[in-house]
Amino acid sequence: MEQKQIHVLVTPLDWGLGHATRCIPIIRELLARNCRVSIATCGYPLQLLREEFPQLTFFELASYWPKYVESGSLIQSLLTQIPKFYKAIRNEKRQVKKIIREHRMDAIISDNRYGCYNRSVKSIFMTHQLSILLTSRFGWLAGVANQLNRFMINRFDQCWIPDLPGHILSGDLSKPPHEKCRMVGVLSRFVKNEALQHVQKKWKVLAVVSGPEPQRSLFETILRDQLMEIHESTLLVKGLPGDSLITKTNEYLHEVNHLNAEQLQAALQAAEFVVCRSGYSSVMDLAILGQQNCMMVPTPGQPEQEYLAEKLQAEGIVYSATQNEFNLNQAMHEVISRTGFVLPAHQPLLQVAIDDLINAIHHG
Repeated sequence: MEQKQIHVLVTPLDWGLGHATRCIPIIRELLARNCRVSIATCGYPLQLLREEFPQLTFFELASYWPKYVESGSLIQSLLTQIPKFYKAIRNEKRQVKKIIREHRMDAIISDNRYGCYNRSVKSIFMTHQLSILLTSRFGWLAGVANQLNRFMINRFDQCWIPDLPGHILSGDLSKPPHEKCRMVGVLSRFVKNEALQHVQKKWKVLAVVSGPEPQRSLFETILRDQLMEIHESTLLVKGLPGDSLITKTNEYLHEVNHLNAEQLQAALQAAEFVVCRSGYSSVMDLAILGQQNCMMVPTPGQPEQEYLAEKLQAEGIVYSATQNEFNLNQAMHEVISRTGFVLPAHQPLLQVAIDDLINAIHHG
């Protein structure tokens, strides 16, 4: 008897592009197993995934609309927005319930959207951050924040952690695990191609800007000013989905709003030096490629990115500096003594997790 086609709803969070990009390999694996996939999100992530998978069905969910500050305490700013976030979670839960009922979904894979679950289907929550980090000023809230985080994750059937056993990349962020957790490997939109490992270097520096405003624009300005002083070919990717036309700012500096996965991978592997944020999805992208000479600048006031940058620098993998102190020439001099990313051999954890999900649906 022929088994029915599984229908999976994938719902990445809309804070930046990283949650969307690390869902790309999940969507690819589901499609390779003849699953029907629909995507529900909003903003730039919705636009990016439409470009990557134009054949799929899309739904627009409520946005969390986080507001970031140019200076001052980011944590304090986010704490004042908790009522707004709670409302967004309630709205997305209501929207997901309607989508499931009308389109007969069998499973949801939610990347950090706490309201995207439903007891009538298999519900998977994906995060690399089981431990919420707060600045020392708000350290007294960490216990409450982590209890709430775990309570909300426990509403799901499983929690997928995008990392390898041993917490190779995420470190303390994904500890301590609980009974619902499983590692699903390093998730990247990139597919490692050995033929591209030794291509001729086209760019002296590739700088990738990402993250929320206003820090995205501030970082773009800092990088552009410093790239203008490099008298060799450089490329600034501004992290604004849509236009992929590369323009020249001067004789050496090239700029582009957005590159799709294939274009960005080619640019990374043709770059001698790479500078970017230390967001976890960026870390996974660089790790998959075995990227060398990586310089990372955490988004100011984001403890998670600051932790990852410090961890990777302490392990001798990357060079890191704060946004205000970043000096490109100094960074290029110091990063050459770092090892770059080297992942250990690993099993196809994502493929096994998806196979287990599909089997559970068929036999549930």
